Amino acid sequence: MSISLRTNSKDGLSTYRKHHLYSIILEALVDGQYCLPQYLFYTLTTYINEEIKWNATIADIDKAITYLTYIGMVEVKEDTSIRITKTGLEALADCRFQQLASTTFFNYRSMKNTEIAIIFALFSLVVSLGTLVVTTFNNTN
Repeated sequence: MSISLRTNSKDGLSTYRKHHLYSIILEALVDGQYCLPQYLFYTLTTYINEEIKWNATIADIDKAITYLTYIGMVEVKEDTSIRITKTGLEALADCRFQQLASTTFFNYRSMKNTEIAIIFALFSLVVSLGTLVVTTFNNTN
């Protein structure tokens, strides 16, 4: 079984982005009124994290809204206006997606720190082996 740190790192960051996007969509709809998508997109750019803002596309936002609709957090009328549901308000009140976002971000940062520690450990191993070879070579001469 092979584990790719790059893939896992990207997965961790994308999971953080998704949960953060879910939470800010719910926050933008907290007033309970129906909202047209173009106004929602404008509002989201106010709340969204700068790193995500530049990497999130309208397709990402549409996918997040589709997911939130599927799990019953928001409802979409036929004219595409969107409103938070009671379940969505409950999820927002208990900070469900905010906690998931912060947990996944913490895990992502921990993984990045582990990657750095592994690189330093490998570098230290190479230096130690180099020192051992040089010492052995000098002792034989």
